Amino acid sequence: MTYKTSDKTCYLKNKDGGDGSKLSGLLSANMKCANPPIKSSVCIMADVDFYGNDISSKAVKDIGECVKLCKSTSGCKAMTYQTSNKKCYLKNKDGGKGSKLSGLLSANMECVNFMSPAISSCISADIDYPGNDLFSPKTAKDIAECLKLCKSTLGCKAMTYFSSDKKCFLKNSNGGDGSKVSGAQNINMECVNSVSPVISGCIKADVDFPENDISNKKVKNFAECYKLCKSTSGCMAMTYRTSDKTCFLKNKNGGNGLKLSGVLSLNMKCVIPMPLAISICVKADVDFPGNDLFSPKTAKDIDECIRLCKFTLGCNAMTYYSSDKKCFLKNGNHGNGSKVSGAQNANMNCVNSVSNCIMADTDFYGNDLSSKTVKNIEECAKHCKSTSECKAM
Repeated sequence: MTYKTSDKTCYLKNKDGGDGSKLSGLLSANMKCANPPIKSSVCIMADVDFYGNDISSKAVKDIGECVKLCKSTSGCKAMTYQTSNKKCYLKNKDGGKGSKLSGLLSANMECVNFMSPAISSCISADIDYPGNDLFSPKTAKDIAECLKLCKSTLGCKAMTYFSSDKKCFLKNSNGGDGSKVSGAQNINMECVNSVSPVISGCIKADVDFPENDISNKKVKNFAECYKLCKSTSGCMAMTYRTSDKTCFLKNKNGGNGLKLSGVLSLNMKCVIPMPLAISICVKADVDFPGNDLFSPKTAKDIDECIRLCKFTLGCNAMTYYSSDKKCFLKNGNHGNGSKVSGAQNANMNCVNSVSNCIMADTDFYGNDLSSKTVKNIEECAKHCKSTSECKAM
């Protein structure tokens, strides 16, 4: 799909637009970006059932298709997949920790949506850094909740999560070299903080950009690979191999690349300034009074306020006042809102969907199915998703 900001026209496309062509005032997105392939996930709980709260069930080929089905079904918050008969059960409520039951795979969509390929690349599997604990371990239903706990806890610079007993250890640092501990999942917050939502949306998982290498180097995670490309003259794209942590810098745009399991690739021209993606979702001079999670925080700008919301448990919306730098984190936008001069309000559903796949000032020329006037690019994307044969907009 391509969305023209000047007259709010949404153009639906019957073919993937690839990288498109530069044209000011347009926003474009490929639907395969909004619905990436899911083969496995750190969010999937083995031998766990989310009993009850069924919306529907359907036979699908694997767990990845089950997660995709949930993602595209309105009101689906979680899913359980039965491996014996390939049945996918969609749920209208978060499954929490679930209950043990052999042969089932379950996942909460809150975790799936949060743990982008870039954030997942920050995980050191089967590694723990003993000690440095801020306090006794907390219980978290999955690694995403443990990560959010660390992000919202003062002084937390790293965390280790054990899915076997749902224990989340918050740490003031990762000291020493770490030790091999089966089942441990360790994340350093420096890595997570360096990967913005926009960068995450540009990552092509299980895609390789072959040839055109400038150089390659061992780095500790995907975020370091991105930084290396950004600081290297002539670097237009990069591929990161997760198995041995090798970063390949490229002197040409990689386009759509080639399928290759275990690598993450990114074209540098895809990375757009966060404020552009945010501006589409912000309602100026509108606030939804109440629904505050706690007392307002201080943020230097609306970008920082939105990041605070993204990494705070239960935050679904926020209001920011630039006059006094106050950031109000909310559990939702309820009601119609009210006119409040200077308020800037954003719903996280919009921010997450827009920032992940949008290509700014890019047109997908031709291949039009239809066009329609809609209020914003989020509505354009929804229109494409609900239209048969729509591959891009």
